Amino acid sequence: MRKKIFVTFITTIGIFLLVRLILGVTKRSVAQLTTAYVNEMDCVADRVLLPVVASGDQTWESKDNDDYLHADGPLRSGIIYQGYLDDNKDYFSFDLGIPGRIEIYLTSPGDSTGKHLETQGVQLILVYYDAQAKQLKRIKRVYTPPYTITKSNLPLRRYYVYVYVPTPDDTLYNLRVVFPAPTPTPTSSPLPTSPPVPMCTPTATLSATPTSTSTNIPTYTPTNTPTTQSTPTDIPTATLTPVCPVNTPDGSHLAVFDTSRKILSNATTEADARTDPVDVQIPSGEYRVSLSSYDNAHPGGETQTDERWYLELYSEKGGQGTLIATSEPISDLDDDDVCFATPEPVNDGLYLSQEVLSVVGVHAAYYTPEPNSIAPALALLEPATSNYSIIMTQTPTATPTLPPRPTVTPTPMAP
Repeated sequence: MRKKIFVTFITTIGIFLLVRLILGVTKRSVAQLTTAYVNEMDCVADRVLLPVVASGDQTWESKDNDDYLHADGPLRSGIIYQGYLDDNKDYFSFDLGIPGRIEIYLTSPGDSTGKHLETQGVQLILVYYDAQAKQLKRIKRVYTPPYTITKSNLPLRRYYVYVYVPTPDDTLYNLRVVFPAPTPTPTSSPLPTSPPVPMCTPTATLSATPTSTSTNIPTYTPTNTPTTQSTPTDIPTATLTPVCPVNTPDGSHLAVFDTSRKILSNATTEADARTDPVDVQIPSGEYRVSLSSYDNAHPGGETQTDERWYLELYSEKGGQGTLIATSEPISDLDDDDVCFATPEPVNDGLYLSQEVLSVVGVHAAYYTPEPNSIAPALALLEPATSNYSIIMTQTPTATPTLPPRPTVTPTPMAP
């Protein structure tokens, strides 16, 4: 009997120690995993990047990657990432730690030509976060097949790729980014293993792109144009021939710039960051705005990643009068391109409250020290499908006048 009790006691102690041992190992493993997880996450605008859900060499997007603060990543070079076009935007990030060529490919299973993606209005966009300007800056946007972006000699930093679709649906897509970085050996852990890039950014609310109603863009008055003359004589009236491809539908308005003069991001004076005014005559209303850039050479073969500009629209000739509206900026012109194949849409509906008589191209990266020179080629304004000027000038329907109600005299009752 005593022997049985002793065996039971020893067994109980052994089980207790075994359980403590297992719990200790598990707790230690969880702590190590949590530490590794925290160490692998990068601080971006006091938010963290969410790791993608890995499955071997193929990964799926998360459902919370609708902005760059929640971008999936960092991605691994050459790995296929899949997702559904069930949100307007899906963001991914990757770290460029070694100089070299970047290649980005977007495809859809069963759509080898990319026509289905084009029909849906899908766009593939490469951007980076500018900590000084506190906003995303676009490097390249592709909205026609093939959905491929290639860039070389970009600065070493974190980049973001996002897939945009105006009308979400359940279309499946494949995203693959190839860049010169060591590819970690896949493990069962979904945690990224690439070294983090220190990019902690301010905690202030960030704006991805400037809006047309921004008030922080100064109105510029050229010093060589008298402000009192109504019809300037020092502005050439000859019509320039566009150097970049463009189709001008009926009812559209085309402004062609002098491409022999480039505007500069690191200009010492504001005039060097602006084009000469181009006189136009555009009625008030709502317009779809497209821009095109020209650059026939880069000095010394240098890479320039911020060759962007936007359009200012004025109420008087010669860039005078009221600044009526400002367009969104065009994306950077690829180093291998001289022109955009077609003008790039920058505004779907830019409202002009009054007639526009002149336009000016302004460098979107003015005040930055990096050299980025570009020649604005043209601006195309096409009437949008709905026109605010028609809505605002509708005559209210007159209220009909009803005839007077007849007066009824009551008949006295018989006693």
